[in-house]
Amino acid sequence: TWDERKHGALTAKCYIDFNADFWWYDDDSDYIPVISGGLVATTRYWWRASGGFDGGMRGWGGENTDQSLRAWLCGGDIMRAKSSKIAHMWRGQSDNRTDA
Repeated sequence: TWDERKHGALTAKCYIDFNADFWWYDDDSDYIPVISGGLVATTRYWWRASGGFDGGMRGWGGENTDQSLRAWLCGGDIMRAKSSKIAHMWRGQSDNRTDA
């Protein structure tokens, strides 16, 4: 079963600084500098034009930076859909489905 958890002041945007540190923030614009990890919705055409996920990446993490760079290099914009609902399934440390 799913439990909905509401967050009053949830920040929905992220950026990476020159130290490669990942930071969250929010503002009124719908444009986003860096995609949140694993939260991607796109058309099939755009996914194919950008090359999709990098098959050479190992483990988890980094796909958000990679896809953000691909979008920018292909002339695209990264935007959020404020009315969307996002779910995350937390797993215990003993659950090996997330092992790299």
